[in-house]
Amino acid sequence: MPKIRLTDVELFFRKKGTGPPLVLLHGLFMDSSLYYKIINNLSKKYTVYAIDLPMKGKSSTPERYFNLQDIANSIIELFDKLKIKNPIIVGSSAGGGIAIIIASLGKAKKLILISPAGFKYLNSVMQLLKKMSIYIPIYAFIDNPILCFHFFFVGAKSLLRNLFNKNFWKLLSDVIDQDLEKELKLIKCPVELLWAKNDEIIPYRYSKKFLELVPHAILKIPKGHHNWSILINKEIDKYF
Repeated sequence: MPKIRLTDVELFFRKKGTGPPLVLLHGLFMDSSLYYKIINNLSKKYTVYAIDLPMKGKSSTPERYFNLQDIANSIIELFDKLKIKNPIIVGSSAGGGIAIIIASLGKAKKLILISPAGFKYLNSVMQLLKKMSIYIPIYAFIDNPILCFHFFFVGAKSLLRNLFNKNFWKLLSDVIDQDLEKELKLIKCPVELLWAKNDEIIPYRYSKKFLELVPHAILKIPKGHHNWSILINKEIDKYF
């Protein structure tokens, strides 16, 4: 489980398996440790790279402000250093927004988006935090009462690490306001859009807007809530 030093940040990643490359990009309050079961399952068919985004997990905190484009550029730089060519990219929530940017630059063989960032879903960071504090604990416990404790631990650790990091809060605000319409129109690779109808953070109705901008995308509707891909392992196995 190595780290690699890039121009502006040091990124940690987990690698396992053989076969075509598949990259996992998590949301802003998560890290790659939550994907251990997914990594084990997918490594039977793919070479899986699960990356800790900047400011998360074991990756470093950049000295300057990093927006989604900067994070995408760093991941592309990681691809170049590791000689990863045309990977399947799986991006969840904010990680989906990063995946969209990478794919718009022609750096993905296939894109799998799980309730991705890309439009203005909420009015403020406070509205997001309110939703997260009320709904996510309830649904996480419903979906997986055992794994939810690790899930909460990682989220709390991420929050505490960045509590006084103004660049993190600016990034979170920018993700909420992000409009990736231009990037979505540039995507040529196959796209699968996985969106739970019961998503409590990014409403399912926004999937229609994605399909309008990426008409060749295929919509699939999993069971669960916003974090189903982490909490319901049997469900994620259906799509790979």
